[in-house]
Amino acid sequence: AVMRTTPASMFDTPQALADGAGNFVLFGVAPGAYLLRIVRPESSATAPLLWAHEDVIVGADADVDGLQISLKGALRVSGRINVEGSGAKPPTSQQLRGINVLARPVAGSPGAILGGSFGTRVDHPTDTQFISGPAVPGSHMITVSNVPPGYVLKSVTAGGQNIVDKAFDLSASGLTDIVVTITDQISTVSGTVRDASGTASDAAIVVVYPADRSLWKLPSLASGRVQTTLPGRDG
Repeated sequence: AVMRTTPASMFDTPQALADGAGNFVLFGVAPGAYLLRIVRPESSATAPLLWAHEDVIVGADADVDGLQISLKGALRVSGRINVEGSGAKPPTSQQLRGINVLARPVAGSPGAILGGSFGTRVDHPTDTQFISGPAVPGSHMITVSNVPPGYVLKSVTAGGQNIVDKAFDLSASGLTDIVVTITDQISTVSGTVRDASGTASDAAIVVVYPADRSLWKLPSLASGRVQTTLPGRDG
């Protein structure tokens, strides 16, 4: 059966059609060079995420017919967790295995266009090893969450380079050398907010963020370097 893959307009003109045999047609594609991205989302353990991309040239007076697209297995991001600090209260095995390290596609990248973050689970073969959920090639940023209480994220490196605040290109071979370092040596910034008369104020919002704009996260991705708080009654 043929199905409509784009919503009907007021003129009821479909822009794409597909059937159950894997065939598809895209209508009204203007002449030019295109990147064709395909993804089959994971639906079960026996039906994992698959992806493919093809370069397509559309001529001014000819259709592009008979494309044969072979889907490929999903990419993985893996590495280890390094614990630094005083060692006064080391994380438990359960806490280490609870740390989530995810590669999230940057807004506008192929992964984001195809549906955002596909892999939200993280496997831990050992306490300090992790393997992220499935992903597709393109620009990504690493996010680390569920860090044990009393610890903060210090760095995320790949190939010896810190990527905690930078987008990186996830190639078709994946990424296997990530090192996530957490520490219990936590820096603080404290003070008192006062109004123009010198009286302590609890009606303000305190925000701290990097002066270096290159350390700001890209849209849709939260930054661990940006912190906000409300002062207490004593300012």
